[in-house]
Amino acid sequence: MNIYSIVAASYETRELDSTSIMQRKWANCIGSNDYQKLFRRFVLTTRVRTKSNNGELVSKQRGRIARTALSLYLKRGYQNTTVNQVAKACHMSVGNLYHYIGSREDILLLVTELAHTHSLNEIYKVIQSVGSLNPTEALIKTIQSLYHNIDKNQDFVMFIFQETRHLTAKARQPSSNLELEAIAFIKELLLKGQEKDGFKLQGDAEIIAHDIFVMIEMWALRRWFYKQRVTLDAHINMHTSYILQSLGKRN
Repeated sequence: MNIYSIVAASYETRELDSTSIMQRKWANCIGSNDYQKLFRRFVLTTRVRTKSNNGELVSKQRGRIARTALSLYLKRGYQNTTVNQVAKACHMSVGNLYHYIGSREDILLLVTELAHTHSLNEIYKVIQSVGSLNPTEALIKTIQSLYHNIDKNQDFVMFIFQETRHLTAKARQPSSNLELEAIAFIKELLLKGQEKDGFKLQGDAEIIAHDIFVMIEMWALRRWFYKQRVTLDAHINMHTSYILQSLGKRN
């Protein structure tokens, strides 16, 4: 069962009501095939009402609404996008739109859920792919994979940074959890590398992990600058070499 199936299943109830649960470290998830265990940490903490009893239809229409709204939010911003505009872009009446949501804020919530789900699935793929590698190889592949994921999903990254500020602090928590867990995974690799592969950490492992993650995110946030001057692969090679050299290793 993949992560998208789980999201669809969560929409089959009349309310989306779940809590972010952080039960295990990333290290315990390496090689795990349990998507549900990972997903439950990042589901949204707010309720989304629907008037429909048809779970399959609700899932389909909410996905359609979320994808359409994401496009509008990135062009106009959340504050400048009305429910009427979302409904029109979805080729739905406003009344029909409100059949699947309870408020304008719910649309933002659904887009955030879509972004979280997509990002979580991509990060999980990275974790699975490096489980059998030594710390140096795992760190290199993690950096490469996260860069490619960020490049492929730049709209989601931009949305999280630009628009989730309009959510309540409670509803923003999954975004923070997602970043912190990815950083925790990088930290685990750094500590394992220090123990088993000769990494020389010049400071706190968690701070170094934060720095690496932020460096990767900058590819999306500063894309207007980077893409005029360097290719993605060249940028990855440059930053990977820089990181490894700072750890006393060579690429």
